[in-house]
Amino acid sequence: MKNDTILIAAAAAAGLFMVYRMTRAGTSTIVGTAQSLNNGGTVGSTATLVPNTATPGQPGWAWTYYTDGTAIAPNGDYYLNGTLVWKAGQ
Repeated sequence: MKNDTILIAAAAAAGLFMVYRMTRAGTSTIVGTAQSLNNGGTVGSTATLVPNTATPGQPGWAWTYYTDGTAIAPNGDYYLNGTLVWKAGQ
């Protein structure tokens, strides 16, 4: 084999190895960082959605409640333990 053929084969092998490493699940730095921050869909909390059985016309209709004391009003206002934390549209 000629030296340039060996060099091309080595470069191709290195390139394939890099593609393999970059496309392997869970190895990307960005994906790994995002997964660690996101923690499987629960960001910084273990709050879960509380089922809301209110029907139209009842108090609490269209509100979203969570086990950590968070509530989201139908208009998007965000409450924590009954205190307005963020007003939608501002």
